[in-house]
Amino acid sequence: MRDIDRRRDVRGEFTGEQLPDVILDRIVTAAHAALSVGLPQPWDLVVVRDTAFRTTFHEHVHRARRRRDESRPACRTRGYKSAALGKD
Repeated sequence: MRDIDRRRDVRGEFTGEQLPDVILDRIVTAAHAALSVGLPQPWDLVVVRDTAFRTTFHEHVHRARRRRDESRPACRTRGYKSAALGKD
């Protein structure tokens, strides 16, 4: 739990290397203990190890983000993209 308390954004540090099951289990257990803002209930987590499926899903998310951005006024899209959660 100490590590959850000291969390930080580490997306740029992912190597793509598969984690051992014992480490992944610890991460999922810790994630279940983390609250979401305004909705304090357990997360639903899915572990996807298939590279082709991850690639397909990644492309789907980017297409959905583009459609969302195209439907917003430009001033809202710029503000969203400059926020940490809006970065790809």
